[in-house]
Amino acid sequence: MWLVVLSLVAFLVLMLHVFVVIWPNWEQLPGSSAASSTTKATQPAAGSAGALMPFEEMRFFTWFGNGIGLNVSRPTRLLLLVAVSGALGAFIQVASSFADYAANRTLTRSWLVWYVLRLAVGTVIAIVVYLVLRAGFLGLQNNSVDVNLYGISALAALSGWFSKEAADKMREVFRTMFKTDQDAFRKDKVDERKPKIDSVTPAELPLNSSTPVTLEVSGRRFDGQMSATLDGKKIEVVGTVTATKFQASVPVSELTRARKAKLVVVNPSDRGGASDGFEIEVK
Repeated sequence: MWLVVLSLVAFLVLMLHVFVVIWPNWEQLPGSSAASSTTKATQPAAGSAGALMPFEEMRFFTWFGNGIGLNVSRPTRLLLLVAVSGALGAFIQVASSFADYAANRTLTRSWLVWYVLRLAVGTVIAIVVYLVLRAGFLGLQNNSVDVNLYGISALAALSGWFSKEAADKMREVFRTMFKTDQDAFRKDKVDERKPKIDSVTPAELPLNSSTPVTLEVSGRRFDGQMSATLDGKKIEVVGTVTATKFQASVPVSELTRARKAKLVVVNPSDRGGASDGFEIEVK
């Protein structure tokens, strides 16, 4: 656990350092004596065709007069600023979640993958939101110097922090823009969240059994908070529920008459809802 904590702190320190280095200093004229020592502008070579976007040097680490530097144009510098701001925003979400789970002693190793990928997802979503805005959806200027650096950085950080909400909003906007009725005519559509029952063991339920019967249900997208019903009546889920298997106990009261009963798996409404009915014969 402490290794993860130290990794998160190191990531934060690195991102803050890069953020400070990348932050533009365009209030001063390039090449003036007051210009920042970490930012230099290089003019286009004589005789070059057209006026080129000035390039600036960003020096990340310096020792004994040397260091790691990168020459980038102003639009590229803004893009890097957005990416780092998005990563800082995603760090808030990751660090808060990690602290909550670790403090309650419910942290599991499988969550580490989520933490790593969430930093990347927050960064990418911040870049996408920035590109959408720069494309003119909210009427921003295309001149890199006229951009409100504080506003862009804040928006990128919030997009990284609330990456799920930002992605949902983008989905809502583009579904509205590209709305079509053709989807209603497609057959055999795949519902990515709806649970599905593939098989049940035993395949038949014994009529007038004197003891409850345990069903082993196999399928897809079962949720840990799911429930199960047989002909609309709730039956008890026993044991551990996985995404592909669970067990349910059918009471004796449901085995008193011959019929084709319907088994339904019900996930929470925001996680797929109810599955289609799976027929089990009671005989």
